[in-house]
Amino acid sequence: MKLSNQALALKKAYSKGYSVTRSGMTLDNKGEIVETLTSKEGYEYFNYRTRRNGSSFYGQIYVHRLQAYMKYGDMVIDKKIHCRHLNGNKLDNSYDNIFIGEAADNRADYLRLTNGRRSKTITLIKKSFGRYQLLLKKKIVN
Repeated sequence: MKLSNQALALKKAYSKGYSVTRSGMTLDNKGEIVETLTSKEGYEYFNYRTRRNGSSFYGQIYVHRLQAYMKYGDMVIDKKIHCRHLNGNKLDNSYDNIFIGEAADNRADYLRLTNGRRSKTITLIKKSFGRYQLLLKKKIVN
């Protein structure tokens, strides 16, 4: 599977020591705070310069995706997987607020937080000792 430039930049930044603290603060490979920007969609990100096939490029590293990558590993790279902010705050990149799921889970979060009328299932997954464990699968009816 060929990685997108964004996925490649994410993996390389992590392998070079970039990280996100449990509270959601972004640190570089020296442990210093990284200045982040906010995308037009409202997500925090920073630019990371890397190389592919001899060419240099800047990849946008979304902080919530880096937090999810640290928590779940390569599952985050799958195009079907969405990173989720459980409390709906796109700027809250804390460990306990970031989960992964599919598009339906992301939509269920949105409906739950906006008092939507549809009924959906919410799924929470936790990484424990290198394995993924289902924490909760619950039908939500609003």
